Amino acid sequence: MSVIAKLIYFSSLLPGGARSAAPPLSDRREPTIGDPFERAVVEFQRHIEDSKNDSTAFSGRDLYIYLHLIRSWFKYLSLKHQNDPATIQNMKENYVEYILCMKEMQKCGFIFVKGGGAETYRDRYAAAKKIKEEIERAFADALGDEAARELKTIKDLPCRCFNRHGDKAPEGYWFSKYETDVEKIPDAESALT
Repeated sequence: MSVIAKLIYFSSLLPGGARSAAPPLSDRREPTIGDPFERAVVEFQRHIEDSKNDSTAFSGRDLYIYLHLIRSWFKYLSLKHQNDPATIQNMKENYVEYILCMKEMQKCGFIFVKGGGAETYRDRYAAAKKIKEEIERAFADALGDEAARELKTIKDLPCRCFNRHGDKAPEGYWFSKYETDVEKIPDAESALT
């Protein structure tokens, strides 16, 4: 008998234990998600978590844009257009396309770095990036000038202002080489000396 099974058995002997005993781990199942859009979003969230700490991590800037801009913009626009099913469906399709482009960029970037088929993967990466950026602009344009400025500001920051978890360093700082700390961004004049 496994340790978990013994614990469950002994806890069931305690007063009230039978009512509060958790099912064995083998009996626990993840709930199934019927909506394809919701399933794609949940699977992508898992994919992000699984790849954050390995060599296939997303670019920190791209992850920041997805986590802090695209998701919240989508939620806002979904509420704004909740009585327009055609617009909602179009937004969902764009959102899933965005997710697929991020995955394609991640895969192509990794394979390109590891070598082999450089031209093919560079072209596939560029095509996915172009579509991803068009969708970002479309969401920003749907929200107005402020969102477009925010997106441009984020894209203009140096890559080191974002870590592999999609966090942004405080203004005027960037992450150290190994992302263990933040450092003040050197001034352009002092960087030349």
